[in-house]
Amino acid sequence: MRGLSSIDVDRAKPIASNPRAASFRNDVVGWAALTNQLMVWDYVVQFTNYVSPFPNLGTLQPNLNYFGTNKVSGAFIQGTENTVGEFSALKAYLLAKLSWDPKADITKAKAEFMPSYYGKATPFINQYIAQIEQQLQRSGRVLDIYGDPVTEWNTWLRPDQIDNYSNPLENAAASVETQPDFLKRVQLETLPLEFAVLQQARFYGIEKHGLFEVEEGGNWTVRSNIEQKIAHFIELSKNSNVKTLQEDGLSIDNYAQEWNKIIKMGAILHAGINSKVTALTPFDTEYPAKGTHTLTDGTYGYNNFQYNYLGWYGNDMEVLIDLSQSKMLDALSIGFLEDQRHWAFLPSHISIELSDDKQNFIKAGEMNMDPPEENYTKETHRLNIKLTTKDRFRYIRVTTIGALDLVLIKGCIL
Repeated sequence: MRGLSSIDVDRAKPIASNPRAASFRNDVVGWAALTNQLMVWDYVVQFTNYVSPFPNLGTLQPNLNYFGTNKVSGAFIQGTENTVGEFSALKAYLLAKLSWDPKADITKAKAEFMPSYYGKATPFINQYIAQIEQQLQRSGRVLDIYGDPVTEWNTWLRPDQIDNYSNPLENAAASVETQPDFLKRVQLETLPLEFAVLQQARFYGIEKHGLFEVEEGGNWTVRSNIEQKIAHFIELSKNSNVKTLQEDGLSIDNYAQEWNKIIKMGAILHAGINSKVTALTPFDTEYPAKGTHTLTDGTYGYNNFQYNYLGWYGNDMEVLIDLSQSKMLDALSIGFLEDQRHWAFLPSHISIELSDDKQNFIKAGEMNMDPPEENYTKETHRLNIKLTTKDRFRYIRVTTIGALDLVLIKGCIL
């Protein structure tokens, strides 16, 4: 038996017709010519977020049919492990049918299952599925099993789109509100949108849709209803038997603890908030966050490499911060994420230079880092570099040197 993994395949479109799956198709054809015992390890959920919008129902049959017509003799189809996730029961039913017959009538199978499982909420659930799949296709975005709802903040999971998706789900819940079994199943399917809203609130920070807001006096406060939304998500997840949220075993209780820590940390209302930042060396487009605004937006970087950080891969980071006017600065605070499992390391050296004319810079601070030791736990680092001058300056040039691989940075000025 020979095995292939479809781990890198885009789930937004069928394997057979997706240009992004050309390499995988070549692998299937090549191995099928060498053996009559070819197995594919396939994936049908988002492993970084089990309870997250992941509209791949439309690709289940085309992909199983592709395997069947290309001499694949077996498929190991991996979903959520020891927990429930988005449309777990529906996917399990459809995949069971398709495993026996890849050409099974999927529309008929859904019509068999959904009224028995969702009751009168079925047409509204179907409306939600169609709506979110349509917007994903229009966006042209990749659907990655290691993706994140935050990275789609300005595409098919924009806040206004999430509001639109919520309407049929609200109607679904209302249609079965007196039928507890059906209602519980519908409520499980509302969790992905609730999760997306909460995760994106971490990304937006003090901006609209964020978890914090700035009062007239200049202090931050938790935005109204955020804590209620968190509590509702935690309670509903437990009632729905959601045990873990990620492949790495993040429990509901641990997720609640994450939120407690984030709220306690608050926002960073620093002297350079919303200052213009220019990337003198380009950041990697796989880690775009809010662009260079990420470094001065008043939001901490947390423990997820996919948002709130800019990433530099294979080259030194050099950025220029324009404070718009000369200011006296005491220190520069820079946040990094160390996540060696995803090849994110700390730099070996950090250099701070200041200028008032953008031409002549003086060195005002630096820091050397110890060589990394093997560490597979995610850890955030906030480094405060004391500046050696008391003069006023407008421009700050920050350079990091000698990273082993990817540098993820989140900065501010004190």
